[in-house]
Amino acid sequence: MASITIDNLKKTYTGSTSVTYTDLHLDVVGYPINTPRDILVDTDLDAIKNSISNLFNTIPGQKLLSPNYGLNLSQYLFEPVTTSTANMIGETILNGITRFEPRVVVDKIKVSGNSDDKQYTITLIIRVPLLSSRDSLTLNAVLSENTNFTFI
Repeated sequence: MASITIDNLKKTYTGSTSVTYTDLHLDVVGYPINTPRDILVDTDLDAIKNSISNLFNTIPGQKLLSPNYGLNLSQYLFEPVTTSTANMIGETILNGITRFEPRVVVDKIKVSGNSDDKQYTITLIIRVPLLSSRDSLTLNAVLSENTNFTFI
């Protein structure tokens, strides 16, 4: 059976901090002009953010070898913008992160609806226990009809 080795994931990182998590940086657009066009690597908190973003933007069934992976948050965009729908979005996020991202602990999820813009603002406060140098990480995002889930 063939194997693929990505040397960037094996890099030795210099500096005073050690790297706990590494992940591929899958955003291939927006490279600065003088940056080599190679596969980039996210580490630690950036790897966690990347993983959560992928989870939020994946619809179950899209990932062939893991068909249950994903949240399908877009299903709520065609429902009325109500507190009830916001609560369902929050529960979906909590269940998905608990199931698919065991590296983090969710401290708080706040979902606020804006009926005029037909969008939801999501505030997610998480902790990464193995990265003890950080107390918590706050991620803010907008979920709307016109865009995928994006951090703001």
